Amino acid sequence: MTYAYVETHSELDELYEELKGKGAEFVQEPDLQEADWGSWKDFAIKDPDGYVIAFGSGKKH
Repeated sequence: MTYAYVETHSELDELYEELKGKGAEFVQEPDLQEADWGSWKDFAIKDPDGYVIAFGSGKKH
């Protein structure tokens, strides 16, 4: 799996909506996780060759 990071949760949400609109195959829907340092949100897609690419963003308190 490969990870790509974006700066904010709102940018991540925009990317999710863009990929969804283009018919991406999602293997993980957006998931928000809270930790003592802040929050982490991510989702993952499968590309046409079968590789999984995850996108995420972190937000510190």
